[in-house]
Amino acid sequence: MVAELAKRLKNTFSLKVYCTSDSSDQLGDHTWEGILVKVFQTYSFAYQLSLPLYRSIRGEKEVCLIHAHNYSTLIPLTVTLAQNDIPVIINPHFHRRAETKFNSLLRQVYDLWPGAYPLRRARLVVCNSNAERQSLLRKFPDLQGVQVIYNGVDLDRIRLAEPYTATSSKVILCVSRLVRYKNVHLILHALKYLPQEYKMVVIGTGSEMESLQALVAKLGLQGRVDFLGNVPDGELHRWYRTATVFAHLSEIESFGMTCIEALAAGTPVVANDDRAGLKETIELFHPYICAVDATRSSPQQIANVIEEAGHIKVDASLHGFDWDEIANQFRVLYSQVIESRGRGCYDGGKFD
Repeated sequence: MVAELAKRLKNTFSLKVYCTSDSSDQLGDHTWEGILVKVFQTYSFAYQLSLPLYRSIRGEKEVCLIHAHNYSTLIPLTVTLAQNDIPVIINPHFHRRAETKFNSLLRQVYDLWPGAYPLRRARLVVCNSNAERQSLLRKFPDLQGVQVIYNGVDLDRIRLAEPYTATSSKVILCVSRLVRYKNVHLILHALKYLPQEYKMVVIGTGSEMESLQALVAKLGLQGRVDFLGNVPDGELHRWYRTATVFAHLSEIESFGMTCIEALAAGTPVVANDDRAGLKETIELFHPYICAVDATRSSPQQIANVIEEAGHIKVDASLHGFDWDEIANQFRVLYSQVIESRGRGCYDGGKFD
């Protein structure tokens, strides 16, 4: 999101992108797409704690606006404490619960102040779905200025990508971090009940990679599953265009942007009805997204839905989800916040 907005707004505002890394090889000042990118050392990968980031932002004098991301890190708190008098917009990317039971225990403490304080101090909080907004307000009902702007997709590049023609298989595509709550293992179990012509392509990496590969062997699916790891955008777009069905069975999502990318490629989707972000995505794009209750359905039932989805011809209107349209919404938002600050503002600065 940061990159897509920055390259579209750089001609309207004077932009800087601030971020953190635990790799010393990435630290320092860089130029990307004509934009200054400053990378600071983090001392905690999970929460992105960075004193160098705090000191650098505190020293900035000619800044009109700070746009911070990710509630589950300390970055919003860091920028809020560093610059008390500069308006902050926060995209929280908020999930109603943490990924693990241990992290859920930490969240009970984190929600009391490190997470809540910057949200309450923010000029605006921008959620990427109505589901995220509702979840956030259930947790923090006193928040003001919470609005929704969906994330975007690169519609033209996806639609123009060339599908892979060498494969004669019916491809189930999964694009995901490989962690437990994403439920990639449920798709593998379903694959066992599908005809041999079906194969699965998994794009992404994560802590569950080895256990998923072991599951492939246990289920006797060797030769039917390819783990590609992380791939360039161009290759990803080609797989979206190649796939027969895109499957997204995650339990925790604020919205299903990969589902939108699949629809842009003309590929039908099977998604988990999570009663949250994926449910909202399903309702927006019925009948091109088929719902399944992933945690209650049997592998055979999930397989049946995947097979049925493969016959759907996708003709979805994705108006409002193109990055150019999303960037225009943020352009208006930035301008309104900057203008409301009035005198003493030199130019339109932004940090991510």
